[in-house]
Amino acid sequence: IIEPMAQIIARPDAQDNGIIPNNDALSLVFDDTTLFQIDKFSGYDQMEGGTRANVGIRYNAQTDSGIRVGGVFGQSYHLAGQNPFPTGTGLETDRSDYVAALYFSPISSIEISNRIRLDESDFDSRRYDLEVAGSYGAITSSVIYSNIASDPQQGIEDDREEIQGLAKLRLDENWS
Repeated sequence: IIEPMAQIIARPDAQDNGIIPNNDALSLVFDDTTLFQIDKFSGYDQMEGGTRANVGIRYNAQTDSGIRVGGVFGQSYHLAGQNPFPTGTGLETDRSDYVAALYFSPISSIEISNRIRLDESDFDSRRYDLEVAGSYGAITSSVIYSNIASDPQQGIEDDREEIQGLAKLRLDENWS
């Protein structure tokens, strides 16, 4: 399935963005999972206002044997109003950075995800994530490697690499 997607969001400017201290919306990650969200901020202290168009294309395929492959590519356009996004987010200009992802699942219990954010002017990599996630019975786990470009506006002077891990044991329907 090849699915072109487009979305226009028209909202009034978020007048209180400059007044309210930003404590919980600092960790904004712009990628394929947030491209079509109505508000891309990660918390409640900041809100996305103005008019924005989000466009992209999604690809999904599944074989008879259960192998799944998917991909997303897109960009966001600030059309009108005040752009509330700070420098370094990939959304601070009228044309956002490009976001892309590739998903591969050889069996239903394993998924490998690649995500990348590319600078809109020179295609330099701003963020790259590689995730391997799996499940076996009541156990789920994932490992994520991230390569993140520096962001002097947020006080991060150097490029950085991160590895995150998660493991979860489901005890019953309500507890894990």
